[in-house]
Amino acid sequence: KFRPIPGTERLFAVDTVLIAVGLSPVNELLQKANAYGIEAYAAGDAEEIAEASAAIFSGKIIGRKIAQSMGMDIPIPSNWVGFGELLKHHAGASEPFRPIELNTPVYPLIRCMQEIPCNPCIEACPNKCITMPGSILALPEFSAECIGCGSCVLACPGLAINLVINDYDAKKEKALLLMPYEFVNDLIPLGQTVTTTDMEGRVVGAGKVIAYKTKESQNCRRLLLLEVPTKDKMTVAGFRIREIDEGQALASAAGEEADPIVCRCERVRKSEIVREIRAGVRDMNQLKARTRAGLGGCNGKTCTELILRLFREEGVALAEITMPTQRPLVAEVHLGDFIAKGIEENR
Repeated sequence: KFRPIPGTERLFAVDTVLIAVGLSPVNELLQKANAYGIEAYAAGDAEEIAEASAAIFSGKIIGRKIAQSMGMDIPIPSNWVGFGELLKHHAGASEPFRPIELNTPVYPLIRCMQEIPCNPCIEACPNKCITMPGSILALPEFSAECIGCGSCVLACPGLAINLVINDYDAKKEKALLLMPYEFVNDLIPLGQTVTTTDMEGRVVGAGKVIAYKTKESQNCRRLLLLEVPTKDKMTVAGFRIREIDEGQALASAAGEEADPIVCRCERVRKSEIVREIRAGVRDMNQLKARTRAGLGGCNGKTCTELILRLFREEGVALAEITMPTQRPLVAEVHLGDFIAKGIEENR
């Protein structure tokens, strides 16, 4: 119910935190333009939050529409609109992973289990070994003969493909896995043993780093060759670069930890907003006037979602809340510019 569970807080020693907790459309200027009858076009996140590929493709369509509105004879292929909508498609059905072991020298193990609009593996494979029957939403299937280039491993945005190399050990006791790797090479020296894990992060066993492979076309992702027992080759999906840190129990938050800043522009803390909510404020515009939350340069883009979360934590349904009036900034103008203009006109 969006309320913190007491006693579950943990303390970790970290130097970087990556957060992905939802997105808000960047459509304030578009809404105002539409409200005043100004011709405006939207693409990407201003139109709809979707995958990056959908945003890019919608930009291609809108760019041509703008050109047409200017009198240019630039056609929009008939299949583009439908394909663009397909790219925006939300995740569909999921299927359990069923690994298929093959006797070929090398083959991809594709751990893609949910219907999503994604096909880089098909585009990357030079031998056309991977197909998607039906549409771009289908789960990829492997056929034909894999040449072991690793292009699909490099291309998969979900790090969901490994190559299984069978003919590594004459005794068939060991196998090689070609896996995606996105850290610096010296983090795991060659020959080092690492803890291997399955798709859920559970420990499978151990593997040894044999080699790193790089391609000029990839400056962020490499390929890593991992030696594993043959019995583990179908189960291993990843490995640990360090052991899990369970953290420490956090007895109680104090000071700024207990009262974090919600509106960064105006430095408004959680306690100030919660006080107004408990006093009965349900209008975000009123909340802005009383606390200055949302009055800063970002026009509430950063803090609005956080404030809505505080409403939910306090047990207030979103249906009871009046959303803020948007006044998007096209360009910030210094007050001094207005003063200088006034002085010039009065001379």
